[in-house]
Parts: sequence; C-alpha cells; structure tokens
Amino acid sequence: MVGRGQAGHVSEEPTAFNIASSVPVPVPPALLEQARAQGLEVEALVAKGGIDALREASKQAWYEENREAIEAKRRHIEKYGTFGQRHGVFRPR
Repeated sequence: MVGRGQAGHVSEEPTAFNIASSVPVPVPPALLEQARAQGLEVEALVAKGGIDALREASKQAWYEENREAIEAKRRHIEKYGTFGQRHGVFRPR
C-alpha cells in the first residue's frame, strides 16, 4: 500500500496489496516474460515503479512550493556568505 505521511513523504510497502483497490495495469508481454524469468513478482515491480514516480512527483511539488524561499536563501548566501563564512567558523584547513 502506498500512502503519504507527514511532510509529503511517501511510505512504501510494495508487496502489501489490498485486493479491493487493485487497478488493471497493462504491462508489455516482453517485460512480463523477463520479470517471470528472473523470478520477480510483476505486481511488486509495478508498485515499486508507482512508488518511485510518486516520490519524484512529491519532490518536485515540494520544490515548486518552496522555490521562492530557496531562491531567496541562495541570493542571501551569494550576497552575505554563510554563517560560518561571516563569523569565521568552520574554516577549511
């Protein structure tokens, strides 16, 4: 089951399926054959791909929601440097 936890994190349980929430997904026959030849569960592979896609979409959404603040912080650092640079802390040796 795939769910969203706090702060948009994606939980993953790719082999735990609820039959009531099954969705038919077309999979190319060659891919099915390769997966079965390797002894892999096709359902788990499809779920894993969905989890990865959801995780990437969540990352992109978070970045878009926070783009302005990230850019403002970058501009501040370019102008003033980091805390360590300004106060002589964490100097490279």
